[in-house]
Amino acid sequence: MWEATPHLNSNWPTDEEISACREKGKLIFNSNVHELENEIWDNLPSNTHYKVSNLGRIKYDDILIKQEDAPGKEGYLVLVKPDNVAKLNTTSYVYNFVAKTYLGKEDGDGFHIHHINNNGYDCSVKNLILLTPEQHKIVHMDRFLSEEKIRELLKSDRRYNEDKLKLHLTNYKIDKLTTECGVWKKSGRKYGHILPEPRLNLIDVSYKDEFDKFYEGQKEKEKLHMYFSHLTSSQALCFNLFYPLCINNILYIVDSSCNENTKWYFEHIEENSFEKQKNEKDKTNFDFFMSCDNRKFFFEIKYTEQTFGYVSKVVPNDLHDQKYKKYYKDQMEKIAPSVSKKEFFANYQLWRNICHAEIGIVYFVCLKDRTDLINDINEAIKKCTEVFQNKIKILTIDELVKRILKITNNEKLHKHYLEFSEKYLEY
Repeated sequence: MWEATPHLNSNWPTDEEISACREKGKLIFNSNVHELENEIWDNLPSNTHYKVSNLGRIKYDDILIKQEDAPGKEGYLVLVKPDNVAKLNTTSYVYNFVAKTYLGKEDGDGFHIHHINNNGYDCSVKNLILLTPEQHKIVHMDRFLSEEKIRELLKSDRRYNEDKLKLHLTNYKIDKLTTECGVWKKSGRKYGHILPEPRLNLIDVSYKDEFDKFYEGQKEKEKLHMYFSHLTSSQALCFNLFYPLCINNILYIVDSSCNENTKWYFEHIEENSFEKQKNEKDKTNFDFFMSCDNRKFFFEIKYTEQTFGYVSKVVPNDLHDQKYKKYYKDQMEKIAPSVSKKEFFANYQLWRNICHAEIGIVYFVCLKDRTDLINDINEAIKKCTEVFQNKIKILTIDELVKRILKITNNEKLHKHYLEFSEKYLEY
């Protein structure tokens, strides 16, 4: 964000540059051409009379609406009411229309809309980001803070990173998939990082036929999550990350210690599966599982999830006691004897995944920037006995993709993971 956004002390646009941006912007937001190159239109969620484009243009009942500076506020664009339109909102800024249509902005949600390049004449989706009031203040008032302090403040806010990632995914959808926004089933609203069709969440630049067959198989088995159409879906990421490795029989690459002399351990994969449930009674699901040479590997994926699952505000009761005693107590006494039942349920998903270290290797897979999750996992590992500490591993998505791109000479595979990197990692 710091590198991408101009600030007062560094590369803030000059008056001359702003004037040039205004004239250049007019060619876009006041163009009479109904469809510009790479332009996508979608309804304003709260009022379908308005259509909003990803380039920052507005239509009302399919009539293109011109834009101009708000009275006395240069660089704050509003709509100009034409004679043939009876009603028109001429007080709301254009960036509000765009953010509400593509970024999920809602009235009263507490978020500010910021122009990334500080050019108010560019209201394209790519140039807008949602910030908390504090973050917005930091961006605009950096003259009072050191660059080191600003970096610290921005990195400390997890929500900010998640918004930045969702903005990137929205732009990816617009640029690469050129499709409309999908609907969040919980609210019925459209969001930029949601796809209208779940299948679109699978990368098919190299393995379209294979992914089509795989997707239908998962669908028939009812293994697709209800939010699979979200670009933030960890399940979709898992499919995109591991399935090409399965197809090409190079799963050995997930083990960083594996080399040319030891990769034969992985040559005879006995099983690989997604949404694997090793114990039907316990019902612990892993995003990906494989076994080879009588060794088992369990993979739990975290992408944008803010935390590991826990038993919400649990008051100990007989049901929880029974489940703990039946499935976890003996394992926890071997793996992490100092961890209490209360602590176990406070980090329920984390610990019940770790319990599988008794029968295999447990991998937690996340972005390298997710230091919050990585710290939680490392703290848990410290509480495990030494023999089990070596059976719990952290695999960053960034490092795995880097490893794949470095060693593979398979053109299709290389193309797939370049696209994967652009989709998931280049935020």
